[in-house]
Amino acid sequence: MCSGDLVEVVDDMGVIHMAGHNEHGLHCLALNTAIFWNRKNELHQVAQQASNIEDLTEVVRASLSVMSRQWSDAMHTFKEKFNSLSTLITDHGNLNTFIDIFCSILMNLRKERICKVLQM
Repeated sequence: MCSGDLVEVVDDMGVIHMAGHNEHGLHCLALNTAIFWNRKNELHQVAQQASNIEDLTEVVRASLSVMSRQWSDAMHTFKEKFNSLSTLITDHGNLNTFIDIFCSILMNLRKERICKVLQM
């Protein structure tokens, strides 16, 4: 049962007529649901696929949460290490720019590598 304005009326012969002005009120609606029974296997497959998609979405959400936590921890560690490095360079070094500092670090690493090779 539903309420509202009736737009079309089907008579006993199956002919559709436009509704008149006094067709407001409660009306009965007949709906053929045989298509659902005829397509039950397809509907079941769609429901299973939707469930699988929901499960995969949960896996992705959990993975992103773990990745976010790991990234946050790594960035925290990175900031701790490099904040102390910049403080150390500022306190004990006489380099003015970050490029000077970066080149100095690269040269020291290169010297260490050469020394290791020569010691072998």
